[in-house]
Amino acid sequence: MRLVHYCSSDALLEILKSRRFIAAYPSPLAGDSGINCFIVGREYNFTQEINGRDASLYIEWSGKVLDVSKDEKFPLAPNVLHNQERWRAIIPKGTDTNLIKVVDFEVKRDELNVISKLKYLWFKYKLKREPIYLDL
Repeated sequence: MRLVHYCSSDALLEILKSRRFIAAYPSPLAGDSGINCFIVGREYNFTQEINGRDASLYIEWSGKVLDVSKDEKFPLAPNVLHNQERWRAIIPKGTDTNLIKVVDFEVKRDELNVISKLKYLWFKYKLKREPIYLDL
């Protein structure tokens, strides 16, 4: 299953460089304590505010998927993709690295300066040679 996480181009490059996703809030009780993403091909409410939408990080998810209410209580169980249909999907903090496989990424080209363009091309090259797994 393919997921997409939207972020800024700077955040994308930092995620790829560090191979680590740092959630907005460190507490597992917070709603943004994991990777907020969307299942590709499903309908979501994109009128909600999403900061930094000039970059897309594509993740291949091979774990369990659970459809839950938008009002689901936190913390969420790790190693499960919690899909809050029409709102978002969440990969919770504590999820095993081998379940968070980066398979592609995109950036609006006009958003990158010369150095960032070189980093972007370098990470594209690296991703073709070996998979990138993210620590959360």
